[in-house]
Formats: sequence, structure tokens, C-alpha cells
Amino acid sequence: MPTKYKKKTKNGVEYYRQRFTINGHEYDITAKTPALLEEKIDDIKYKERTGDTINSPNVTVATWAREWLETYKKPAVIEKSYKLYRTNINKHVLPHIGNLPLTDIRPIHLQKILLLQEGKSKTHIQHVKIAMTSMFKQARINKYIKDDPSTDLIMPPSVAECAKMRKSITRFKRQFGNLGVNLVKMAGVKGKTVY
Repeated sequence: MPTKYKKKTKNGVEYYRQRFTINGHEYDITAKTPALLEEKIDDIKYKERTGDTINSPNVTVATWAREWLETYKKPAVIEKSYKLYRTNINKHVLPHIGNLPLTDIRPIHLQKILLLQEGKSKTHIQHVKIAMTSMFKQARINKYIKDDPSTDLIMPPSVAECAKMRKSITRFKRQFGNLGVNLVKMAGVKGKTVY
């Protein structure tokens, strides 16, 4: 592979580009600097050696997430939205399932990730859910997975809903004392704290 990269200009912005083939897979890589381009190329070479590429039959969630963000979100949404998608995926999804093959993900994996968001703002929980739903829907469309595990996920209670539940339980406890709390427990009503 040549060490010199082609310098291009598009809409007044300069970037560097390199096209190459490894193991029959064609790549067209661009970056703002030669150093960033070299880093991207090294990353692709490593992934080709280890089998963790988008072309691999056992593509991981992390590999698909990077591809999905770059291909479907970065060009389609404003920078602020792209950063929000990237943060939600990197911070809330990948630490839990990033190393798993995409085909091994089940709805329970994604539901557990959503449950970890319990007690946070409703908007935050919705953003995490939307990011997962969009990513897995696109994986199904691209035929990486047969079924979309993100359908029918249940939203956990937000911070406001948890506070409302605690307030209701406190009010109920004041009216009916411990008898009321025991009835609530027997009925199976759950909140972060019952007392």
C-alpha cells in the first residue's frame, strides 16, 4: 500500500483519501489529516486480521454500531444529534453488549440496558431507546440479523415517575400506616423505595 495519500478538496474543505483492498474487501477511507487517515487504515488492518469487520459473519455490536453511526447517522442528522447518538451508544449500550456478535442479541439484552436507565429523565431514556431501535432496525434491513430485538421494549420509570410513585406510597402510608405498606407490597407494586 502506498504511503502517500491523495489530497482532495470538497466544498472548500481539504481531506485525504486512500482506496485499498484487503482480503477481497474494498475500502475507501477519508480523513482530515494524513495521521488520522493512517490511524483509520491501521484500525481496518487490525480488524481484518482479527475477523472483526463489517464483512465478517460474526460482526460484533460495536463494529456494527460504528458502521451504523458513520453511514446512517453522521450524514443524515445535525452534528449535535449525531453526538447524542454516539454518546448514548458508546456510554449506555456498548459497555454491556459491544463485544457480543450482533446475531446473539435478544430483546432481554436491550431491555436490561433500558432498565439501567431507570430513574433518569424521560428524555434520556427515550434517547437511549431510540438509538438502540434505530441501530438494530438498520441491522435487520441490512440482513445482519433476521429479527429486530429492539421491538416492543418497555420504558422503565423516569425520575419524575419514580418520585410520583414514592409520593403516592408515602401518602398511602400516612393514610393507612404499615397496613397500607404491607398491602402495597402484597399487591406487587414496586418502586425504588417503598418506605
